[in-house]
Amino acid sequence: MPAKISIGNQIFEYDTDLLDHGIPREGIHHYGLAFRGKQILIGE
Repeated sequence: MPAKISIGNQIFEYDTDLLDHGIPREGIHHYGLAFRGKQILIGE
């Protein structure tokens, strides 16, 4: 599933944008972020 982010009324599709700029698919990584108080939890 392509990574998407919505800011205001704009939707960005990072995979598509990166591929269009010549970044190879194996060079694209997806991470999830969660916040617990002052802790930042990062996962793939």
